[in-house]
Amino acid sequence: MTVTNHSSIKSKVLIVGFGSAGQRHAKNSELLGFDVVIVTSSISTEYPCYKTLGEAIQKNTFKFVIISTPTNKHSSELKVCIEHNIPCLVEKPLAISLIDLRKTVKKIPDNYICSVGYLLRYHPIIKLLVKELPKLGVLYDSSISFGHYLPWWRPNTDYSKCYSAYINQGGGVLLDSSHEIDLIYYLFGVVSSLVAVSGNFSNLDIDSDDECFAIFRMASKQVVQLRLDYLNKIPERKIVINGKNGSIVADLMKEEYHSNINSVERKESFSIDRNQIFIDELMDFSHKYNECLLPNLNDSIYILKIIDTIRKSNIEEKWIKI
Repeated sequence: MTVTNHSSIKSKVLIVGFGSAGQRHAKNSELLGFDVVIVTSSISTEYPCYKTLGEAIQKNTFKFVIISTPTNKHSSELKVCIEHNIPCLVEKPLAISLIDLRKTVKKIPDNYICSVGYLLRYHPIIKLLVKELPKLGVLYDSSISFGHYLPWWRPNTDYSKCYSAYINQGGGVLLDSSHEIDLIYYLFGVVSSLVAVSGNFSNLDIDSDDECFAIFRMASKQVVQLRLDYLNKIPERKIVINGKNGSIVADLMKEEYHSNINSVERKESFSIDRNQIFIDELMDFSHKYNECLLPNLNDSIYILKIIDTIRKSNIEEKWIKI
């Protein structure tokens, strides 16, 4: 693991929410030299701790805030950060819906600094894919899939009691795995229209959606298929792209990359340090925001728009333009 030493930095970082994501952000922020402060309802942590975001901001000065609470709280917490003009890194997705965001946050200054933690953009295999993608020429079709059995997702926790299980907390595979939706936008650009089916189809003890299937017509004319589920007992996270000059298969679960472009084949295996990806995103956001790969606020709002359109298409059972 590579960490740049910034021991001279004494800026404070506020982390809202101290679940697994918040704990990881706290440790990584320390590694990057920040003083860490926490907002949590937990009785005790190893860090200075406040019960509310407002109280923490009132009594401290922060370089930025990391929001890592359940998705249904993101909009209200983002509103507080905007009101105090504190830069914000929000764990994905930006909000539970675009309607919820617009209802809660009435106005966002044009120069407000905010990104959403779609950290797969920092994955070494995705970086290689982005580098090679132009070589494919005109893109014909792609498929992006994520599947993982929810009861096995978070070891030593009761899946039926985590936020993923509850739609009113922002759970469900559509929001939980919106990384894949971000990748569709990041890799292929603007969506022209889509049709989708999503919902709760299994016997899992949850009320949120456990499967989502969608087909996208991109502005570039290519077709992209999306599959997300909480059911796959053979975990999968894969991208397949076919273009005029060849094909690319990026398998993030197996950590393998395979391309055949202009009859030149490339196979590469990776050994991924997952935490390094978190460190890389945090390093970019905190030290060189203008070069940050993470989606900015406008991009993140567009991703929410895609998510809302998937929901609408499922309800209306038809193709919908974006």
